[in-house]
Amino acid sequence: MDGYITALGACADGGKARSLCSKIRAGCRDEDSRKRALDAGAADALVGALARFRGEAGVQEAGCYALRAASTGFDADALLRKQAAAAAGALEAAVEALRAHAAAPGVQEHGCAALNTVCFGFDAASVARKGRAASAGAVEAVVGALRAHAGAARLQEQACRALNSVCSGADEWAGARCERAAVAGAIEAVVGAMSAHADAAG
Repeated sequence: MDGYITALGACADGGKARSLCSKIRAGCRDEDSRKRALDAGAADALVGALARFRGEAGVQEAGCYALRAASTGFDADALLRKQAAAAAGALEAAVEALRAHAAAPGVQEHGCAALNTVCFGFDAASVARKGRAASAGAVEAVVGALRAHAGAARLQEQACRALNSVCSGADEWAGARCERAAVAGAIEAVVGAMSAHADAAG
């Protein structure tokens, strides 16, 4: 794992970067491996790759997928991983990926999933992450994904989850985030997703 992360940090080839992102994602299979990835600098390496290869959809998809895998979980270490990802710029990178590759369903699905995973939570730190994502334009980008890929059930599920993670909360700014979502057309987009995929449990 450490070798893949180090190699990704110095990688100048898009195809190789995509492969390294996928290997890091595959290596994040449990809490221990995710912690090792964090300690080795996975968040910075992945966000750096997303920044260097903005125009390559394959890297954006694999990078967002790996960020999701490295940040997932509900234990105390998972909260640290979410914070590390946010501090590295993961939220802004995911939003940029969604904007730059609106026609790529894989990027849209995993970009939304990364936003959902990193923003999820109800503590003070998660409130800050939600606000950071909203300020970066996450709500509008996710609504765009819902509209552009109405027939993709898994993408629709991840987009709805992302909206929930970004907008939910009992903090003083939650109402503003929800209002932003409403203005962006989230309500209509979510209703459309539910109607189009009535048989999809997710």
